Amino acid sequence: MRKHEFINSSRVFTSGVGSSHAVKAGDHLFLTGMTGRNVKGDWASRGHVEGQAKQVFENMAFVLEEAGASWRDVVKILVYLSHHRMWDTVFSILTSHLGDACPPLSAVVVEFPDPNLLLEVDAIAFLGPKRTLNPRSLMDVTSLNSSHAVVAEGLVHMRGQTALDRNGEISGPGDIQIQTRTVWGNLQTICQEAGGSLEDLVKLNIFMATPNFLNEVVSHRRDTYPHIRPTSSSGFVGFPNSQVLIQVDGWACLGQRERIYTDNVWNPEKAGSAQAILLENGLMPIIGISARNLDSSYHGVGDIRAQCVHTMEIVRHILEKAGATYDNVVKLISNVSHPAFAPVAREVRSSYLKENRPALCTIVFRHPSTLVLVKTEAWAYLGS
Repeated sequence: MRKHEFINSSRVFTSGVGSSHAVKAGDHLFLTGMTGRNVKGDWASRGHVEGQAKQVFENMAFVLEEAGASWRDVVKILVYLSHHRMWDTVFSILTSHLGDACPPLSAVVVEFPDPNLLLEVDAIAFLGPKRTLNPRSLMDVTSLNSSHAVVAEGLVHMRGQTALDRNGEISGPGDIQIQTRTVWGNLQTICQEAGGSLEDLVKLNIFMATPNFLNEVVSHRRDTYPHIRPTSSSGFVGFPNSQVLIQVDGWACLGQRERIYTDNVWNPEKAGSAQAILLENGLMPIIGISARNLDSSYHGVGDIRAQCVHTMEIVRHILEKAGATYDNVVKLISNVSHPAFAPVAREVRSSYLKENRPALCTIVFRHPSTLVLVKTEAWAYLGS
């Protein structure tokens, strides 16, 4: 039985790709990636980021209102941009909507399946009591209409952490070792400020500027924090600040949780990840899934359809291990390595979701292995 609620606004374009504008899971609200289409489905401003940004945040406001929420309820925003020079314009328009709200805020530069798409905004809100975290030892981001973290129902939603020091300067320009250590130090500070530790991390999205940094980032995490086993996903993107080499978006759980493993699929534990983690509030983040076989080799090399099916099958096995099905999925993100792969990814995931209409997002960026054509990550809800 489905335990979440679909939210749709009549003032926002409905794409017809099997998604809802938002999904309410308990008191958490997961929004579909918002784009710059008006209610008729036309681009608000073809080729101009200002017009699209205005439409994006107007659409977000409509969806929040439909759910009985406001900008003050937003606990996480991730802005996907098609070019780093767009950030100042997008940020200015966003802050005009936020007012005195200061949600954790991140931005990365990616490609999109549609060349008309200049930005997409992913967000999570929470319709209940929450508290913000801004450790004094970290850069003051409140002047940027942001917070380092928001704690909502025991789940800590964090701002994307980079190597910015307390004065807003990059630690270790051009040095991935220093920047990686700084980022992990920031994550530790936030977890401790929340009343927890790094071992409470349950989900990490690790963004890097180039594949050349992967070994350093992975080895630092494995050697320095060997007992940490969150769900995780990684990819290669650009950043609004060209000096940033790594950004980590994190979530931590201060309550009870259960790590989910199934023997039917590749076990990422040696790589420092869990397949999924069932949280006390009923939410369950699932690792970014690539098309790996049990022996860790890649399935369907060069075949996007085969890889899409394989990743969705792996997600199905993980859900079943937790006592769930695709009907429990409230957010699903498809990360493809080429824009041409997006239609296949959408078609395959729709065949698995059937009547469920979760919040969706489709983004294009490079993966740690060139053999990976698609990666699927998800949030499920098993609460009452």
